[in-house]
Amino acid sequence: MSQQRPARKLPSLLLDPTEETVRRRCRDPINVEGLLLFIQANLACWARLN
Repeated sequence: MSQQRPARKLPSLLLDPTEETVRRRCRDPINVEGLLLFIQANLACWARLN
């Protein structure tokens, strides 16, 4: 069973990045997590500059 786990992870890495974004958009039209991470990253950069 433990030998099959790595094999499962490989296909997800080989998926087209655009395909992933389309799936995520269909699942959650407003990507709240991505938006929060984007804001958090911007705040972190702004805090470093000031």
